[in-house]
Amino acid sequence: MDIKELRKNLGIDDYLELVKEDRNCHGAYISFGQYMYLLEKENQDLKKQLEDMTLCRDIASGHRKEVQDRETILLNQQKKFVEWLENEIALWERKTYEIAIIKDDTAVFVWKIKLELLKEVLSKYKEIVGYKE
Repeated sequence: MDIKELRKNLGIDDYLELVKEDRNCHGAYISFGQYMYLLEKENQDLKKQLEDMTLCRDIASGHRKEVQDRETILLNQQKKFVEWLENEIALWERKTYEIAIIKDDTAVFVWKIKLELLKEVLSKYKEIVGYKE
């Protein structure tokens, strides 16, 4: 609301006219009362807007906290899954080595294929989720 509009709504122009016409300012007193009433009304409206904005901010803050909590949970799950895959790969590498010592070429071949699949899954997973160490 601009100044001219506010002055018109608050009766300031009427107040000035009454002061010019009425040297005792009886009419001005009434206009001043209207002015105070409208100021108080405007103040109440502004307080209500502030309360609404505060409520919206609090709700948004709660949602932001909830999203951050979910993000933390997902990141922890991703990290645990990557750790599990890395542990499985290390385990399969040891088993492949142990089988190679026994000289069972077929088993070594199968274990190597499984090991390569695990490594590929880990690589693709990290790529998909944008995993950072």
